[in-house]
Amino acid sequence: MGGPRGRYSEEELAKALTRVREGDSYAHVARTSPIPLRTLFAKAKAARALEEGDSMVQVVVKPTRRGPKPALPAFMEADLVEWIASMQRVGLPQGRAGILSKANEL
Repeated sequence: MGGPRGRYSEEELAKALTRVREGDSYAHVARTSPIPLRTLFAKAKAARALEEGDSMVQVVVKPTRRGPKPALPAFMEADLVEWIASMQRVGLPQGRAGILSKANEL
């Protein structure tokens, strides 16, 4: 069912929505751009609702990362990466157990 998801940029989406707003048919825009037809319908509907101030239509949100939340905050992960790299530079590469031990210390 369906192909790969999200294989277009925000810029391409904006251009496609502009073309639809200027009068091109949804089908023609979908055939000549990487944006799927159903996505064009949904995004155009949401854009119209925002322009009109209709609060009953869902607001378009940016895609977020799927899956569970990261176990470490970004700054702690950066510290761990720095520690791993420094250990490798001095000739003491760490394995899985050593990295997990260090992560638990943080």
